[in-house]
Amino acid sequence: MNRILVVDDDAVVRRSLAEALANSATEVRTAEDAERGLAMIDERQPDVVVSDIRMPGLDGLALLRMLRERAPSVDVILMTAYDDMPTVVAAMREGARDFLVKPLDLHELRKVIAHTFEDRRTLAPTLLESELFGHVKGAFTGAVSDHRGRFALAGRGTIFLDEVGDTSIEFQSKLLRVLEDREYYPVGGEKPERTEARVIAATHRDLESMIGEGRFREDLYYRLRVVEI
Repeated sequence: MNRILVVDDDAVVRRSLAEALANSATEVRTAEDAERGLAMIDERQPDVVVSDIRMPGLDGLALLRMLRERAPSVDVILMTAYDDMPTVVAAMREGARDFLVKPLDLHELRKVIAHTFEDRRTLAPTLLESELFGHVKGAFTGAVSDHRGRFALAGRGTIFLDEVGDTSIEFQSKLLRVLEDREYYPVGGEKPERTEARVIAATHRDLESMIGEGRFREDLYYRLRVVEI
């Protein structure tokens, strides 16, 4: 799904952007400030956040910094009525995907959104790997610091992988290594890390048919199918 969250303290701007982007995404939600935006991100993580810079309370740059820590796979596009280079430089240094100046050119915004979603469809395996395995600083655009993945955070707990049938063959090979050797490499990392986490996987797809079509690894299938529910 292509999900967008618009964060702006101006109700008119929120409404107009939501309407303008309705055909660019499968879901567009809005938040009146950064605090509410963070809460909504925790509830249902979007793919792209379009946020104003100048807002009461936490501003857009602070929101960007927090997202780099809490949801590094989210692309952030910042907008402001203040066309000042220091803000642009700071935003890009902190990992913003793009920067737009108000009043917005809605055609340009749609182009930026379209390019962002297209890049996500071609950077998607890396984003998934980053979320699960973590990444090192500089591993890809927006990786402004080291990030611990879910396998590191899970410890000896359980990781639930939903829709495992939608993953790429490349990712399936890396997941198989985790299950067989209990080791993985953070994205951009040179040293393997170990995990003791248990994996539960689910999918709505017919994996046996996908194996026959060469779209799902047979060895991974049997590694995951220890206990079937």
